[in-house]
Amino acid sequence: MKTMSEKPNLLCIDDDKRILRSLKALFRSTHNVYATTSPAEFTQLLSEHHMHVVISDQRMPEAQGTELLSFVKNMSPDTMRILLTGYADADAVVDSVNESEIFCYIQKPWEIDEIRSIVQQATDIAKRLEKLSDIEFIDGDDFEPFDELTFGDSVDVIDHRPRVLYLDKDDYSTQLFNDTFASNYDIFSLAEPARVAASVNAKDFAIAVIDATFTSDISSLIGKLKQENPLLLPIVLSHTNDSELLVTLINKKQIFRFCNKDTLSSIEESLRVAVDESQRLLSEPKARLQHLLIDGKGTP
Repeated sequence: MKTMSEKPNLLCIDDDKRILRSLKALFRSTHNVYATTSPAEFTQLLSEHHMHVVISDQRMPEAQGTELLSFVKNMSPDTMRILLTGYADADAVVDSVNESEIFCYIQKPWEIDEIRSIVQQATDIAKRLEKLSDIEFIDGDDFEPFDELTFGDSVDVIDHRPRVLYLDKDDYSTQLFNDTFASNYDIFSLAEPARVAASVNAKDFAIAVIDATFTSDISSLIGKLKQENPLLLPIVLSHTNDSELLVTLINKKQIFRFCNKDTLSSIEESLRVAVDESQRLLSEPKARLQHLLIDGKGTP
């Protein structure tokens, strides 16, 4: 049996003490479980201990889970963040993508095997990221996990106009997107899902902006694009907050940002953030490996 010092740390917050007791019972044999109902104690525990995984309820009297997980992201970026909720709150799901960048979204009541599997996956990634702190990255080309990853011209064009793949069946939306953003981005647009496989090399693009109704199975489409280019950053557009779709994309690691299609300022901000993140991934080997680990592509 592992001693307390050998176990990874798991921090849980929920205003329902019964939930906390259940989480303790589930994970005390594999983790050092810290549990609290207080956001103040939550932040204190986070500052006192290196947490491998954090599980937060969404709706609590003193704080929203997405707010706490956003704080965790900024304070301890290598900590894996899991959002727990009793129902799919659409606004919370959007915030969990755009602000908290969570690892996974779990709905209550959970399946025991499922939550154990998710927490174990998150823990394994966090422990690998912890080991990266001991690695001195001098040149990404010298680090074996990156040797097989070449992404066409994307490294070069990121210094000029980032290449953006835009997928939308609506001609008006496509024209509006091009008119608004073509001065800052090299945009390649497609309106026919059947043409994607033959016309698109995902390695040529840093960012993919995809309308949620472009195909009936957007998850499979994004999965195929990210299989070609694991560093591709997908931005999904929709007129409505489809919480079920978003949860699927979050849990499959297939979405970077979500935007309301009617709000150009939101799309503009998401593109800017995506460009910054793409530059970081291309210039910082550790950030790149972290991204690949979370996506399930890294093998350190």
